[in-house]
Amino acid sequence: MAEHSDVVVLVTGLNENLEGEEMDQSNSVGSGDKANLLLPAPQRKLMEIVAKTGKPVILINMTGSAMDLRFAEENFSAVVQGWYPGARGGKAIAELLFGKYSFSGKLPVTFYNDSDELPAFTDYAMENRTYRYFTGGVLYPFGYGLTYGKTEVTKAEMRDDGEHYTITATVKGDLCTVPCMRFCRSMCVTMNQNSRCATTAFVRLRRFHSVQMRRVTSRSPCRRPRLKLWTTPARAA
Repeated sequence: MAEHSDVVVLVTGLNENLEGEEMDQSNSVGSGDKANLLLPAPQRKLMEIVAKTGKPVILINMTGSAMDLRFAEENFSAVVQGWYPGARGGKAIAELLFGKYSFSGKLPVTFYNDSDELPAFTDYAMENRTYRYFTGGVLYPFGYGLTYGKTEVTKAEMRDDGEHYTITATVKGDLCTVPCMRFCRSMCVTMNQNSRCATTAFVRLRRFHSVQMRRVTSRSPCRRPRLKLWTTPARAA
């Protein structure tokens, strides 16, 4: 079927039998943890076969956690992380793919290249875990996400009145290819920490803000109380 299609929408993923939380009855092996970041072997084989057709492929990945999607990144036209969207998820994803809405989500977790880069599951220290402490390269970083067209933050300013920080950012976008679509750009505000020790986060998410782009340039102010940093030893959640 893929050979006779103009575009292939390929859906992969896991279920509660393969990933979950500790004490889940459906996934008691490994305390609910996945053995690795790989999709099941039959799905990986299917991805390889579809890629060989030479057709444009959009991968919809239905998992609740980070996966090794390096093959899709290298061989497919687009990758959509669909999570577990529920009964109406298929319609929602279809409306995004056909341009009724623009993609605007940002990853709430880091997608690593390989599970070998991570500490043992039984090690509860935060060293080399999550976007705040990981020192290696990743496939998709925390906060990563694309949309239709091209958008970029060209200018950002921060004002401090003693009680609040007000951050104003200028977002520009090349939206001419689909002028009737409403674009949404999600902006993340993070705070960097100069210290690079295992118990102090390198960067922390402090705020995220959605910008509706109805013209070429949008300015979006974001106001919040002064940012504070505590350097207490990190503990696993």
